[in-house]
Amino acid sequence: MKYNTSSQVETYFNGIHQDFKLSSQYHRIPIIVVDNYIELGQLTALRFLEWVSLNPGGVIALPTGKTPEFFIKWVQFYLANWQSEMKNGILARIGLDKKLKPDMKSLHFFQLDEFFPIKPEHERSFTHFVKNFYIEGFGFDPKNVHLLNTYDIPEKAWPDFGKMRNLDEVFPDGIIDLGVRVQKPNNERDLLKQKAIRLFDQFCQDYEDEIRTRGGLGFFLGGIGPDGHIAFNVKGSAHHSHTRLTNINYETQAAAASDLGGIELVRKKAVITIGLNTITYNPETVAVIIAAGQSKSEQVYNAVERKPGIAYPGTSLQKLKHARFFITYSATAFLTLSEENIKQWYKEKKLPENYYEKLIIAGSDRKKLSLIEVSRYDCSAKADDTPEWKIACEIRKKPLDKLSEETYKNLVEKIERGIDVPDNQRFLHTAPHHDDIELAYFPLIHHLVRSPNNKNFFVYCTSGFTSVTNFYVLERLENLKYLIQSKKITDEQNRLADYGNAQDDITGYLNGLALQDDDIKHLHLSTRLTRLFLNHIKANDLKTCR
Repeated sequence: MKYNTSSQVETYFNGIHQDFKLSSQYHRIPIIVVDNYIELGQLTALRFLEWVSLNPGGVIALPTGKTPEFFIKWVQFYLANWQSEMKNGILARIGLDKKLKPDMKSLHFFQLDEFFPIKPEHERSFTHFVKNFYIEGFGFDPKNVHLLNTYDIPEKAWPDFGKMRNLDEVFPDGIIDLGVRVQKPNNERDLLKQKAIRLFDQFCQDYEDEIRTRGGLGFFLGGIGPDGHIAFNVKGSAHHSHTRLTNINYETQAAAASDLGGIELVRKKAVITIGLNTITYNPETVAVIIAAGQSKSEQVYNAVERKPGIAYPGTSLQKLKHARFFITYSATAFLTLSEENIKQWYKEKKLPENYYEKLIIAGSDRKKLSLIEVSRYDCSAKADDTPEWKIACEIRKKPLDKLSEETYKNLVEKIERGIDVPDNQRFLHTAPHHDDIELAYFPLIHHLVRSPNNKNFFVYCTSGFTSVTNFYVLERLENLKYLIQSKKITDEQNRLADYGNAQDDITGYLNGLALQDDDIKHLHLSTRLTRLFLNHIKANDLKTCR
């Protein structure tokens, strides 16, 4: 299918933020920069609706989860207010053809990815998201929507699975080991697991074939993950990869943990995802990646400025002439600035005062020299042949040797401040939830808390129970039951009835942590749990509990 890829929307938004065009010579994929997350959603929605208006019946793939929140809100707004926006709103200012209107029901939609397995009706499943926001919210025709049902066994395969009708019955422990795909089954259960995995391997092939039969994707929209993943194509995914059943890495599991009840549940699952080559199969695909916030800036840099490589999934899009990155200013932190940008923004104080240090270090890396070696250079002869050094000298109006000495001195001071133990200080620690400090960065501040000369204050902005999964609670109870039955926890040994000895549990657990001994940690954790039970039911010993 031949697509119209022209865009007045991109021209319009490029005109709003012209100052960032100066650095485009470094970009292997064009970028458009906006001020904030809300404007990012607006730009993306307008570009999508423009493409739909120009390409009725087109093939599309859109993201799920947190990424498209404002994209969805803006699309719904413009669909509801199309005529008024065409008369005197932003659609009129952009100059879109008034005869055009997006025909959402004509589109063919393909779901990007899904956890394996997960019930389609699960409120955190991507299938549920598609039905809620795209079929109902955008008005897609359900007959043209291709979903990834990773839970139900297709009716044609029922004879191979007896009375089993879903994957929870095939994988009762929830653990998906894709190695079963090629291993010799040890028992009937392993054989059923192998059949299930191979069944969905074929499903993936059929899904890929369906996309290619339609000429490939015409419009792709996605986010970029903490490791640079596109859809579930994590770091290391081949650029020629197709739709497949695969595993995901720790970074991606951690990002999904809050949605699916904890990382111990997510790490059991596999995923189905379209491949990088699925996205780039059609050379005319308009592929848009959106990214907001400084936390995404390194991955934006990796995708936009690095040479193509499997360590950076986003670089696979460099082969598409219509690939774009729509990002916020904060997501540009790692992008290489042009000489014009640096001089202009440094003068306007849009860059930090010590930005020159970044330039000095970058030049030293380029030359493979230490800062000490650079400080001994004849700066007048050497600065001009290294762009970063040249710019640093100009914006600071100092010679290279002096700037190198300053940079070295500042780095040393930062390191020394980092390893110094502050004394006679007052610290205010804040956190959203009451378990965040303990679970997140407490190991980094314990030396502040243990010093008798420091005062530490902790402020939590919300209340509530510490969140733990059912799986974790059951595991702790099973372990406690075993330790009591094996008499590794006793009233006499652990002085369980005296809650004043609860500090022993903490000390013992920390010792187990330091020794990296799980048995010691579990013992003292179970001892604390026993004390809590005895205290709650007002019992004096374990016998009373029985």
